[in-house]
Amino acid sequence: LLSLRFFAFRKMLGCGICKWYGSSMWQDLTSMTVHYFTQPLVNNLSFYAHHLPLKIHQLSVLGTFVVEIIMPYLIFVPYCQYMAWFSFNALNLAINTTGNYGFIGFLNTSENLSLTDDGLWQRVLWFGGRMSLLSQAPSLSTKASHTVNYSNGLLSDKSWITFLFRTTGCAVMRMIVAMVLVVYLAVSSIPTLSRASKGKFTMNDFIEAQIVPQYVQMRLQKLPPKINQLYKRVHSLRLCNYQGKFGGMHNYRWECIIEGSSDGQMWRQYHWKYKLIKGQNECGRILALHLPRLDWRVWFLPLHARRGGESPEWYYALLEKLLLQQPEVLSLLADDPFATDDHPPQLIRSRVEEFTFAQKDSHRWWDSREIRQETPLDLLISRSDVTTKKDD
Repeated sequence: LLSLRFFAFRKMLGCGICKWYGSSMWQDLTSMTVHYFTQPLVNNLSFYAHHLPLKIHQLSVLGTFVVEIIMPYLIFVPYCQYMAWFSFNALNLAINTTGNYGFIGFLNTSENLSLTDDGLWQRVLWFGGRMSLLSQAPSLSTKASHTVNYSNGLLSDKSWITFLFRTTGCAVMRMIVAMVLVVYLAVSSIPTLSRASKGKFTMNDFIEAQIVPQYVQMRLQKLPPKINQLYKRVHSLRLCNYQGKFGGMHNYRWECIIEGSSDGQMWRQYHWKYKLIKGQNECGRILALHLPRLDWRVWFLPLHARRGGESPEWYYALLEKLLLQQPEVLSLLADDPFATDDHPPQLIRSRVEEFTFAQKDSHRWWDSREIRQETPLDLLISRSDVTTKKDD
């Protein structure tokens, strides 16, 4: 139970740290003005949340800081963990109703259950009182199992062996579990400490504030590099990871547009199954517990391309499979523009468009414009190139 509560503490505090040390839009209280249309998978509620007044967006940022930076410390205060549990779930509900994050929100809610206890649910649920009465009923088998064999006021030899095995064995096992748990909890804190050591508030600022004595300052100066080195070693083992949601904010939304052509003149667009597309009659779907991996991963490609990064190999493979009209790959998209055409696509290309939410009274969901500058996602592949590559 303590380990689960610690992970809830580390998760929420890590999210708060990454925001505070991340984009300046969080400290300017303007991050929510762009969050709803730049998140990976939007839904219809995202559109209306985006058009809320500026004061509501600013209060949302302040509330997020309170929930993710202050509330985690209440986890370890008796009875106050109920406040933390309620605030965590309220924030999680707001995030998952104005965006699609699949089973991630469900996992967070499940982990937050560790902040509750039987006493809370007995007061909340109508059948809690009945369950408590059943749990207090005496059990004859339980009493019989704890009967100890005495002989003349002393434990018999067989009982002594059983008694020593139960006490020492349980103590040793508890000690081993406690040691493993302490080590793992310490290791799992490394990603959060590493992220904080890379933030705007550096260890030198901490030292110059004269918060620590002089003899400790020299050792503190060496702490952030050592934490980062330790994190690199631990990260390769995949024992723990750093979860920081929405730390880096941006005020644009680039989308990958894939089109095919049979003659090089007329291009037909392949539509994503769950992502926003201009001209459709919906802004996005509410996906509940489903997290479409392809649509989710494609969201990261324009961000990487804007920084000058090359397109990954799997994106090239996706274009090639679409060009060859493989049914397994086409099923991942909303439609096949060449399904009723006798002429299969001979060319396939990828380009980028920038999307923004339209005005609330414009009777449409999205506005878009084509990106004129060349990006690493501007690709053109012909069927002959794919066939030659396959033969080689």
